[in-house]
Amino acid sequence: MSEMVTVRDVDIVTAEIVTIKRQTQQVLITAAIELGRRLTEVKSMIPHGEWGKYLQERVDYSQSTADNLMKLYREYGSGQDSLFDNFANSQTFANLSYTQALALLSVPAEEREQFAEENDVANKSTRDIQELIRQREEQDTQINQLQTELTDAKSEKEEVEELLADAEKECDSRKQEVERLEGLLQKAQEAEQKVKEQLKKAQENPVVPKDVMEKLRAEAEEAATKTAAEKAEKETKKIQGQLEKAQKAAQDAEDEKKRATQELAQMEKKLQAAQQEVKMANPDVAVFRTLFEDVQQTFNKMNDARKTVAEVDPAMGESLKQATVAVLEQWMRELG
Repeated sequence: MSEMVTVRDVDIVTAEIVTIKRQTQQVLITAAIELGRRLTEVKSMIPHGEWGKYLQERVDYSQSTADNLMKLYREYGSGQDSLFDNFANSQTFANLSYTQALALLSVPAEEREQFAEENDVANKSTRDIQELIRQREEQDTQINQLQTELTDAKSEKEEVEELLADAEKECDSRKQEVERLEGLLQKAQEAEQKVKEQLKKAQENPVVPKDVMEKLRAEAEEAATKTAAEKAEKETKKIQGQLEKAQKAAQDAEDEKKRATQELAQMEKKLQAAQQEVKMANPDVAVFRTLFEDVQQTFNKMNDARKTVAEVDPAMGESLKQATVAVLEQWMRELG
């Protein structure tokens, strides 16, 4: 019986290419981590100040290359018995290239795997990954700024609330003082009334001379009215003025509290909006923006070259112009 012969087609060969490519990436990144481990080990053996010379003469590495390899070891392999298991067994990191893994070092270790999964970095260029990280850092900076402003607003609100509480205490104290003075005034008025009644009785007594009655009345009125009532009324007005000032301070503190509360609410809305923007961020937009800028730059270079050709050979320049227009018209048709 004849053996079955497998027909090799494009799909089969492509699958083999992808498999070999993935295996090669894993070998390269694992080798880079192993190099980083040994560079870290040998650095501890090199005398101080001779590290650069060692790299140049013994292993032909630049300082930056050695630093990158040691960073990969520290972040992806440090402290592991099996470096390959630590890196390659992670489905997220298994398909990364050396440059992709190096670019991800800008992301904190505890957030790195989630970032890689959410943005599909295995299928992104190093330039695209760097742009995504830059956008993430800008958004984190904005959120941190809003959180700082929110904290400041909360602190300001607490200060205003403390001022308001102090003003309310002062207001209560002034009210108690006014009540005390009003009680003194009432007692003075009662004393005045009592003296008047005594004077009236004395005037009705024929035994006491009239001039003596008048003198007693004058002295009583001066003692009761001028020294007691007027003094109490003056003090009452003074306290009432202080009370009005304290009430105004309390009202100002209440207004400041309302303003701080409104600012706090605005800061919270800004923070929520920024957090929502981070959640809704679309990495494909960043990719499109990068490609669009590349297309613009390429078009400008092509146009400059066409103008240079047209100065020497106008006919050829016109042909290049028509070819460019044809491409643009085709793009317009594809855009619908």
